[in-house]
Amino acid sequence: MIPSSTTPRRIALVEPRFPPSAGMLVHLEYEPFGLLMLGAALRRAGFTVRLWSQGGTEEPGDLAARIARWQPNAVGVSVYSANVRQGRRIAAALRSAGVRGPMVFGGVHATATPDLALAPEVDYVVRGEGEHVGPALFGALLDGREIDTIPGVVYARGGELRSTAPFELIEDLTGLDWASRELGPPTYEYSLGAYGIRKAIIMSSRGCRHACDFCLAPLLSRGRVRRRDPADVAAEAHRLKRDHGVRFLYFGDDDFFAHRDHAEAVCRALLHRRVDLPFFCMGRLDMLDEGMLDLLARAGCQRFLVGLERPPGESPWTRKARSEQRVARRLRQARRRGIFVHVGLIIGFPDETETSLAATADFVSRVEADYLSLTLFTPFGGTKLHSHLRASGIEILDLDGSFTYDRPAYRHPTLSDGCLLEWRQRIYRAFYLSPRYLGRAAALAFTRPRVGLDFGRLLWRGVREGLLKT
Repeated sequence: MIPSSTTPRRIALVEPRFPPSAGMLVHLEYEPFGLLMLGAALRRAGFTVRLWSQGGTEEPGDLAARIARWQPNAVGVSVYSANVRQGRRIAAALRSAGVRGPMVFGGVHATATPDLALAPEVDYVVRGEGEHVGPALFGALLDGREIDTIPGVVYARGGELRSTAPFELIEDLTGLDWASRELGPPTYEYSLGAYGIRKAIIMSSRGCRHACDFCLAPLLSRGRVRRRDPADVAAEAHRLKRDHGVRFLYFGDDDFFAHRDHAEAVCRALLHRRVDLPFFCMGRLDMLDEGMLDLLARAGCQRFLVGLERPPGESPWTRKARSEQRVARRLRQARRRGIFVHVGLIIGFPDETETSLAATADFVSRVEADYLSLTLFTPFGGTKLHSHLRASGIEILDLDGSFTYDRPAYRHPTLSDGCLLEWRQRIYRAFYLSPRYLGRAAALAFTRPRVGLDFGRLLWRGVREGLLKT
């Protein structure tokens, strides 16, 4: 929707700072991909767009002063549960700095908890995907038109929430403009084989078919996966390499392997276009076999994340039952092809006990992976487990400050916060200080010195964060 008025149409897009991590061994930085996609849609619709990312030590007032000097007509703030507090502070500072245009919040947290619209700093909340809604909403607000026909918008009137029709999923991903990389600075990959290399996020699909009770994907994608034309994916990847100096691709798909035929087509498109860039992807092990792993390796896959969540076996929360033997076989097959394996686990589910935590420590001492990410269960609003905890009378902590994956976010029924944090360190030590892991790191130090150095950096960061503390 192209704005009809000739008055300025300056939209400030804002990414609030995330809290510093505590205890995470793998250091990752991400560009504000959602805002870069929204920025592309707004620019196509005729808006002038600038993006601000809050610096690591920058106070909300200082950031607001910089934005206010540009004199935006409206502001869009993208928030997760971990940085929504910073987002609200920035919005309040913008008001104090004289910015009077509409203040619109969007992103994952806004979609999951639309009552954010009741906050005094927020005028409107956009739920769901913003590339279609954003231009329509900003255009209507700046032109003084009604917003009732725009789906996925929540706002407060007289202290009560009002909403338009439910948000819609974007069906034609190929029809979306490529992310406007000009709006934001590049980020860098800090992982094995790609330490300090310029990277960019790219997507080949959106959504997840699975319905894990702890995850927001069922709310965000309604159990559906929408796929993008593989040729378009490869064309964007080629441009990122040629025009933006990108040397590492990060596929942001919830499950890159959700449809095997599509994953294969994307890999073949990358090969056909001769993109020749290493990449990261994530997904479940179900669709991986030696043929798929061969194709991934040839297409450039250097690392993938397998979200096991818990050691193999039945779980009432994750819906990911599988055998340890099958997991071990797939991980070995991947590593033999030069693909670094990143395993993700979650501790602190409501049924967690010290016995199950000890079993997790025992499991990670055997798993043949290159990374371990160990996060604390976080009951995000909008998930089934959040509702379960509420119904059970279990206290959920301040979501503005605790929903960062690395500190307790609710009162566990039987385990103290200190117990969970202590077990997190024990499990990290069981993995990173195991003879198997140290042996793999030592072997790579001789055969692939750069990767061996990356192993050393990873372990040193862990030591600084207390890996060796008892």
